[in-house]
Parts: sequence; structure tokens; C-alpha cells
Amino acid sequence: MVGRGSDSEKIQEIAKKTINREISLGEIRLMPYIQYVMVNERLIERRRINDIETKILYDWEEEGFIKLLPSRLEVTKKFWDFINDIVWEAYVVYDEHDDVAAGSGG
Repeated sequence: MVGRGSDSEKIQEIAKKTINREISLGEIRLMPYIQYVMVNERLIERRRINDIETKILYDWEEEGFIKLLPSRLEVTKKFWDFINDIVWEAYVVYDEHDDVAAGSGG
């Protein structure tokens, strides 16, 4: 069984399809915080992220997924949808069967 917030084949399949590369466990675990930031004040609290996560944010900015502005964080719609898909797989249905996650069971 895959644990909550873990990597999986399904997550990597989504990543390859959406952003044309695999994602790291650090990226997977940063996404719920980014989701939280975007639905609240859209401001990254630097004290809540470590150096590795800061590098991930800079990498995402370089890839064109986000903009780190002094007053707020911005994300593209495509990346927002991607984050939600990954959070769904890694944190919501990580321990369920594919048929339940797809909505056909349950």
C-alpha cells in the first residue's frame, strides 16, 4: 500500500502527461502548501519552507509554472489543475482502488 503523501506510478503518469517530466517527492509534499497559499493570502511564508522547497519554487518559476512576486504567488491554470490532481492522488485517494478514485465505485 502506498502511504499518504508518497510517490506512485499514477502520480508520475500524471506528471509526465501534464508537465512532460517526473516529479520529486519534495515537489509532491510541497503542493498541499502551495494549494493552501493560493486559496488564502497567496503569500509564501518563508519561515514555513526549507532550502530544498525554495529551490523547487525557483525551478517551477523557471519552468513558467509560477511567478514569485514580492507581494504574492501566482500560478498558471494548468499548474493549478496539476497540483490539484497530484494532491488528489497523493493525499485523498492514496489508499483507495482506482475504480473508487475515478468515481465509479464507493
